Amino acid sequence: MCVFIFFYIDVLKKDINDQVLIKMKNLSFPNFQPAGSGIFTSPIVKAQNPVAHFTALADFQNSSNLLFETSLGHAFSMAGMKWNKTGYLVIPTTGIYFIYAQVTYNCLRDCFSHPHQFYASISKRTQHYPAPEKLLKSYARPLAKADEFLKISTYQAGVFKLDAGDHLYVEVPKNLIKNVSINEYETYFGAFLLQHPPLE
Repeated sequence: MCVFIFFYIDVLKKDINDQVLIKMKNLSFPNFQPAGSGIFTSPIVKAQNPVAHFTALADFQNSSNLLFETSLGHAFSMAGMKWNKTGYLVIPTTGIYFIYAQVTYNCLRDCFSHPHQFYASISKRTQHYPAPEKLLKSYARPLAKADEFLKISTYQAGVFKLDAGDHLYVEVPKNLIKNVSINEYETYFGAFLLQHPPLE
């Protein structure tokens, strides 16, 4: 008898849970998903849209362009987003994109005597004209001298119309590239498609 009662309770709980899920899906939440469904949905970034998030530094080079990690840790890309080995994020399709980058510098006391500001920028190379175009740039300067070691971060983000084949890259002062943090939560670069251009 007890076994039958417990079985009945389990069936009843499952039936109530299913009914609650159905009612919640009928509310005004088009992107609702039950926990554990394993499917991410977003009103901003659709699953089929190009998106990339690159982290930390994969390597140092004799250039002011940063080479990011593209697959380990939290780094990923999908729907055609590609990373060029020379340090470029290649845009796969024309559209309106949100792009962003943060660069964190590890700074010792000698940074305070540095004659230049700490900065990072996102630039674009395109087939339409030969010279690179700077899209975003941010600056930072150490304000305190009390600590022997501190971190200085710059962040920039914006929305731009990009064409298929455009190359984006992050640039820092060449003489400070060795100071850039290699932690994936401090230095990163990414972009995602917000919408395709309207048909003409």
